Amino acid sequence: MSTHIDLTLPPEAVDLSLWIGVGKEYCNVPEAIANELKSRISLSDTSRSMLPPPRLTISELLATQLPPEATTWVLKDARAAFCNIPANTPLSYLLLPNRPLPPRPFLIKLRNAAGQAMLDGSVSIKHWGAHDIYLPFEALGLWYALSDFVKAQTAWKTALRWTANVFPHDNSSRTARMTSIFQSLHWEGLIPKLGRASEVTHMAQFLSSSSLSSSHIDAMLLRLRARYRDEVDHRSSKQILLVPTLSFTDHLGALASKDTQSPNEILDSSELSRIGNFIATSPQDVLIATVGYWPTNHWGFVLITISGSRVQAKWGDGLQRKVPKALAKGIRMWSNLYLPKHIVTIDSGYTCASQNDGYSCGIVALNALKYHIFRDTLWTGATKEQLRMNEFLSCMEFCKDNDTVDPPLIPLLPLLEPPISLTPAPVVAPQPTKRPRGNSKAIATPGTSPVTSPTSSPSRVMKRPRRGSKLNLNTQIAPILALGATLPEGDSPMASDDNQLDLPLSRVKKVDKSRSTLSKQRNNAAATDGSFEQNKIRWEAYVKKLRTLDPYVEVYEGNPKKIRDVRCSWCTKDIKQSEPYNTYRFKQHISRCKFRGSKLHTKSIAGMLTLGLSRSSALNLSKPKQGKLCKRPCSGLTEAHDDRIPQYTSRTEVRHAGGLSRPSLALKYFGQPFPSLSQEQKDEVDLHYRNSCQWELDHDNGRVFSCKCIRVVWCQDSEGLKACTECLSILRLRAFQVSISREGAPDDQRKYIPSRYQSVVTGKMYATNKGLGKLVKETASKKGDFLLEFTVALSSGAFDGKPSFIQLMEVMLERHKRQERGVGLQNMQYATDFDQFCHEIQCVRPEAYRLFSSTFGGRSERSMLRIRASKPKMTVGISEATLQRAVKYLGDYDYPSTSPLACAVDDTKLHPSLRPYYDQSKKTWFLLGSTTGPMIVADPDQLDQLIHQASDSLATKARVWSLSIPLSNVPPLVMAILPISESNTAASLATIEESLLKLLLIDSPTPINIISLGSDGTVIERKARRLLIESGFAAVEYTSIQHPSNKERPLKVELLCIGTHRLAIIQDSKHFRKTCRNNLFTGAKQLVLGNQLIYYEQVRSMVYDQNRSPLYVRDVDKLDRQDDRAAARLFSAANIKHAIESGHTGLAIFLFVFGEAVDAYQSRTITHGQRIRMVLLAYFFKTIWKDFLAENGYPSSRHYISQEADDILDILVNGLLGLIIIHRDHLSSPFPLLPWMHGSEANEHIFGLLRSTLPEFTIVDAIQIIPKLDVRLMAACQRTIEISDFRRGGAGYTHTHFDGSGANLDTLSSFPPRETFEQIAGIAWIEANAIWEVLGYYRGLSPTPSLPLVPVADLDADEDDLLDAPAMGDKSLVEEVSDRAILDQALQAASFVSVAPSNHPDLSDSVMDTLNDCGLAAAALNMRDLAALDDLADEKPEALAEIQAALKPILAAISALGTAGQAAVNDLLKQASEHPSGSHVHTKEEDQLEDPPSNLSQISEYDIGILVDERWAHQSKETTDTCRPVNLSDTSPNEEEAAPVSARVEDVERTPRQLLAQKIHEVLRLSGINVKGETSGLARQFRWTKQAMTTTDKDATGNAVNARIAASSRANVLINSRKSIFASLPLTDVLATANITHLFQLIDGLFAIVLYEKKLMLGQVVTFYEKGGGKASTHSWVSNASSVGNISWISMQVWTPLSTPNLFRSITQSGVPKYGLVHSKAFLYALTTKAVTIRGDSFIKLAPAVYNSVFRPLNAKEGLVVEAVKKLMGKKHTYELEDLEG
Repeated sequence: MSTHIDLTLPPEAVDLSLWIGVGKEYCNVPEAIANELKSRISLSDTSRSMLPPPRLTISELLATQLPPEATTWVLKDARAAFCNIPANTPLSYLLLPNRPLPPRPFLIKLRNAAGQAMLDGSVSIKHWGAHDIYLPFEALGLWYALSDFVKAQTAWKTALRWTANVFPHDNSSRTARMTSIFQSLHWEGLIPKLGRASEVTHMAQFLSSSSLSSSHIDAMLLRLRARYRDEVDHRSSKQILLVPTLSFTDHLGALASKDTQSPNEILDSSELSRIGNFIATSPQDVLIATVGYWPTNHWGFVLITISGSRVQAKWGDGLQRKVPKALAKGIRMWSNLYLPKHIVTIDSGYTCASQNDGYSCGIVALNALKYHIFRDTLWTGATKEQLRMNEFLSCMEFCKDNDTVDPPLIPLLPLLEPPISLTPAPVVAPQPTKRPRGNSKAIATPGTSPVTSPTSSPSRVMKRPRRGSKLNLNTQIAPILALGATLPEGDSPMASDDNQLDLPLSRVKKVDKSRSTLSKQRNNAAATDGSFEQNKIRWEAYVKKLRTLDPYVEVYEGNPKKIRDVRCSWCTKDIKQSEPYNTYRFKQHISRCKFRGSKLHTKSIAGMLTLGLSRSSALNLSKPKQGKLCKRPCSGLTEAHDDRIPQYTSRTEVRHAGGLSRPSLALKYFGQPFPSLSQEQKDEVDLHYRNSCQWELDHDNGRVFSCKCIRVVWCQDSEGLKACTECLSILRLRAFQVSISREGAPDDQRKYIPSRYQSVVTGKMYATNKGLGKLVKETASKKGDFLLEFTVALSSGAFDGKPSFIQLMEVMLERHKRQERGVGLQNMQYATDFDQFCHEIQCVRPEAYRLFSSTFGGRSERSMLRIRASKPKMTVGISEATLQRAVKYLGDYDYPSTSPLACAVDDTKLHPSLRPYYDQSKKTWFLLGSTTGPMIVADPDQLDQLIHQASDSLATKARVWSLSIPLSNVPPLVMAILPISESNTAASLATIEESLLKLLLIDSPTPINIISLGSDGTVIERKARRLLIESGFAAVEYTSIQHPSNKERPLKVELLCIGTHRLAIIQDSKHFRKTCRNNLFTGAKQLVLGNQLIYYEQVRSMVYDQNRSPLYVRDVDKLDRQDDRAAARLFSAANIKHAIESGHTGLAIFLFVFGEAVDAYQSRTITHGQRIRMVLLAYFFKTIWKDFLAENGYPSSRHYISQEADDILDILVNGLLGLIIIHRDHLSSPFPLLPWMHGSEANEHIFGLLRSTLPEFTIVDAIQIIPKLDVRLMAACQRTIEISDFRRGGAGYTHTHFDGSGANLDTLSSFPPRETFEQIAGIAWIEANAIWEVLGYYRGLSPTPSLPLVPVADLDADEDDLLDAPAMGDKSLVEEVSDRAILDQALQAASFVSVAPSNHPDLSDSVMDTLNDCGLAAAALNMRDLAALDDLADEKPEALAEIQAALKPILAAISALGTAGQAAVNDLLKQASEHPSGSHVHTKEEDQLEDPPSNLSQISEYDIGILVDERWAHQSKETTDTCRPVNLSDTSPNEEEAAPVSARVEDVERTPRQLLAQKIHEVLRLSGINVKGETSGLARQFRWTKQAMTTTDKDATGNAVNARIAASSRANVLINSRKSIFASLPLTDVLATANITHLFQLIDGLFAIVLYEKKLMLGQVVTFYEKGGGKASTHSWVSNASSVGNISWISMQVWTPLSTPNLFRSITQSGVPKYGLVHSKAFLYALTTKAVTIRGDSFIKLAPAVYNSVFRPLNAKEGLVVEAVKKLMGKKHTYELEDLEG
């Protein structure tokens, strides 16, 4: 409860004891209390002496050692920092090393809370990093002072870092100038010479990649003014240049603001009045050059030229925007005030450089001014940093030069003319005149009023001279708006440079009235009293001028009192002119008349009688011939009266309109709102409305009649029909004008028009007349009427995205018509989409298609066979047939061979089998399935011998090459297939690849232009390509990019050169994304990012926050490591935002950086410049990551991503840069680059279709299926992916390479030049460093040289493939075995019996017969598969023709890349760009070839939300659509999954092969035969389906229980081994169990004594992993553990002991917390919570009792501990554990 405070007491009378410690609130306190707080916070002289000297120069400041500002802050509540314990520590404690300052925002909170803390009795501030350190209030003042020093030092260091990055090469002149500035200017204070009192520190922003503020602009404008003074001779110049500061344009905008109460307040004491008075009297032309603000955050330049009688304003800016409306209006108002008779024009788009970033607008605007004034060179992207540096140096040198005189705003030399000798004359006080248009109030300074009588002041005022006349400086010029004001005696306009002509308008003397003014007053007075005498000649000229404005205008010639009135024929208003014969007011009225343009011209009664005579007398017009008067019907209002009437009648359904509103009628007659009335009352209101209507509509004839129409009109028989007066009066109604001016509702919105405004009855009658009466029903009966609902949905376009469905109905209708006519279905034409749909069904399941076609129709299978293409069959290996397939592929799509192509190679699993194959072209049988190639079967009797010979070389994998046209919606070609073994040498792969590339690129008569070679990038493949280079078949071409840091080696982009062709080696970007995901989820690594640790448990905890998580539970539990959708969700902007909200900064940065690298390939909407920046950001980020790990002693094998992920990223960076270079420099014609089309995703798509047709295929199956995949590939390329497909979980691969949604080929055809590469690299380098600064790592200016990009081969690379290693929660730990493999194993087991039946004499003949029957059944299943393959369609010519037709105009126009090219491109992508599902897709409303600005360099610890904004702008459609909607929070985690994670084996429906294998094993088991491995296939499948991420007891049966028992046994053996080996150490029994028991379990946050880096340390558990039982078990995350024997790796933060007893510190060389991945065998002793006291982020204190009884004895024998742990982790114990498990 607050206490009343008496503020009337004087300060000296306040007793502090009555205020402090008595519950008072610090609000409106007396001055004495405020002074008391001020004295406590202020620094004393002694404390101030501890600070650096106050007048340091910038150079001295940079050399001063200052404490850093804290990057992380634990204390959130500032009030908790104050306490009532007396201060016990001097302020010198804060100046010790490693005493960081509180962040500035927290200091502000401390300062705001200090007053209340003082009144609460607090006397000290508790230091957050120490337990018993209390500081006086004065520490707050010291922190504030040091914070200013640190802020300034940081700003200048950042500026120097920017300078070093932008200008890597030293420049002696620039260095000398900067040194001079830094050594002469003090760091603190203001620079008055630079306008707006700019701070010295603020000028450091010049040297950065950020936007400039108003003070910077003013500084550059003042420097420009000084340059004009020094370089231009004003005496000889024909034009005077004025360079006002930003206040000029600011006040112009304020002058036009609606919030401005009195413009005089703005004009008074502003540059507007000074310049306005000057231009009103200047004898020379004047050019005003300055800068204006364009909302928001943009600068442009303004040039205002006053020449003759014109004022011309020109606006220009770097983004080609239009002049701001407020500025344009302000210029007009200001010109009208001071130059009322001048013509004002304002233009936009004046000559200016086009900026390519978001921060150079200020520099561009000043550069444009210099271009127009001095003809300087225009700004370019290549010179932007140099121009920025020049402006900084120029401004700073100007301000430090004390001898330089500031240039005045208005030059003096042009005004120094001989004065005019004037004869004193009496001053006549004129009547105040009205303000110019746009100002309705008289302008006067508040507190004064306009003077209306003469004054006796001796000062004289002359009337405004004409422009160009000489000016007497002893006279004062009065602007037109200030007539009647008073000028104080003795004031002079030239009193000083700064106040030149700067007089308040309310203080200016009146001028004498001119003769024209006096004549105007006399004429108006005569017209008022009727004594005005009309001049006939002037009157006729006056009327003639009026007729040009309004041909039917009426004047009052015979009425002297109305001689000034004029009647407008459109609106019938009388306009009073300012004086007789003056047409200005009527001209202004005509320009604003709302009825202007109407074809109606209404005459008054007098006008009807006199207008014709007046017009004929004035214009000498002959009278029309008079006809016979007769009665004729009223025509109503038609298009002849107003051209908007037909459109009005065609869109308005009601018959009557113009009545009172129904709500007002309801209130008038019933006193209630209309909705609350009964139906009877509403009907009555409708009748009232009908009776109040003023016009009715004739829809059929397009006419409008007045409800009071008199029906007939008297007119001449020679004239056409006319409207009556009542109908004509409708035109003058405002309601009618509003009605006909409205635009009609779009067709898709008309259904929302209320029924009362619809003519329902008329619509029903019309529909009935057309035979559609059944479709038209009342609204109440619409529900459940399928026919009506379907018709409405069809007409509204609900099925526009499903052409197959519409065409299906057309086929059904056509069949019905043919049946009615008795005509068969021969020669029936089928639409392309429907026919394609039928072919796809026929490919997938011929039986299903037969059922479908019998019901719905479609082409017969025989017809499909007849139209199959005659292309050659697929052959094994690389031969001339391979080249023929490639050439035919290009010919099918009319694609030029010189245009770029993408080639990809990948391997897939092959069912090992030897199968005979008949080659129709060679008329020969071959035996296929061996790695030695096809074997000719010359004699069937030799088949068994050939099979025996080839059995040792069975192929287990198939290597497939694909060829793609890199445009969306074009299917790829399977070019070649080759069976290979599981293990291949680099030499063999090099030989195969050389034969293929030589065939396609060199030996071919018309070589095809392959520009990319995609592969999975394994080490052996890179070695194979290195062998191609060493053999001389290929060469490497390097393109160097200068590294942003001049002390690092340039980045080298490699291109593989084969002949005249250049190829970029590409890696699958989605493969990299999954690899990064598995790196994050593995338990064998501890990823350390500066002061952050990222690990699997963070993601898992986020997922279980289902109210906010965009991930599904199955993304972390029982996950699929090949799931593209899950990986995309993990790296999405929504998940990054969730990570930030959850406090996982390091995780958010990891996901952002590597997610950006992937979407540099996958995004359809960003520019190539953005793609380069995104991949280079990832490259620089991981380079700095390596430097951080090396600097702080972290081994990269445990704390960095896998070597495979590192190599893939290098390949991705090199590949993207290489593709851009090829497209930019090495193609014969321009061609768009679609990065997502390059890579091996097309191969994965092909493999998926192969397995969907036949899950386990042999090489013979493959060559029979591949030619039949074209139909399915075409269908896939034309199919739109729904959002529900993206959100499916556990679905493995997701193929989007054919989707071009949102792609703009014009943008994708624009490639940045070479110099831009280095600029983008500089931006990426700055951003990468900024991100690492958020992570607490400040990289030095002399970093360790980084490795160049070497994607072709890395002979020393580690062959560890983390993607092939099990990840956390991986469901694929044991590979799924196909049903064909299961059956083969069973048949192999049965073969032991059938081949040697003598070994089993006890077997009955029935058993042997059963086994033989099973073998025949297996053969029958294989024959069924072969028959199914023959039924599949080979090709779809209609779809081929459709794609070919769409591709032709694209290829024809793609080189233009202009309007025509873009239109053609959009046609191709139209279907792909439609999103009927309403998904969120990033699109561009207009083409922007310039890269949007990036704010990533401005990221800070307190604002990392920039990551989310950047990710949203860049991420692909796939990434956006895969995310889980967060509004599903009501469902439980298990309920919301789309499909069960795994199914129980007994619930899975078994295939025929599985049932057959089960039968064989059952027969063998019942016969007592046990064949080794007889159930291995089924067992592996069972383990796969039961594999879980975490170890639980739920449903633990069979192998799971056995594995758990083995793990428990291993744990007991390990504990016994620990006890034996640790026997010579103290606390042996406790060390054996590490103090971990069932009662004291291992959990997160637990402290322990560990051995790390061969030293005893303290560690705190972050997360840990448990190794399951069995040799194939993995490291799985667990939440707790009761035995140290089951634990494998423990991720911890570690503290090293200090010299001070029981004190430990956790800090690395970089000043960030130290982390370690500790093996469980080095985990020695778990500590209780009470044993450890945390002291800040870096220190902990161990309880003395624990320190003396546990740590000290162990530390005394540290050497023995090290030897014991090494022995425990030796090979001997590893073998013992493995033998136990075996």
